[in-house]
Amino acid sequence: SRRGLAELVRRDGKTFLRMIAAGLRQNFGDEVYQALLTRRRDELVLGSRPVDSKGVFLGETQMSSEKLHTYDRIELRLVGSDASGRGRLILRAAIPN
Repeated sequence: SRRGLAELVRRDGKTFLRMIAAGLRQNFGDEVYQALLTRRRDELVLGSRPVDSKGVFLGETQMSSEKLHTYDRIELRLVGSDASGRGRLILRAAIPN
């Protein structure tokens, strides 16, 4: 089953949003998993990458707690040239206030 974790970590005086998701299927062709923050009709793409050989997605981006909490949800989508629209939603979690 698919599971994910997102956490804020502090390192060298900077704050990072770190994401890990497991139980994902391997990518085919040009597919990648894309991490996003969303609120209403607005979204912020954090980055895209394929999963490793064990189906694990790891991502990290510099992000302040204040900026993170201006969004409602964190999502992981599967995207590629043959994906329609915004890609297929794989995981979604609410960002606590």
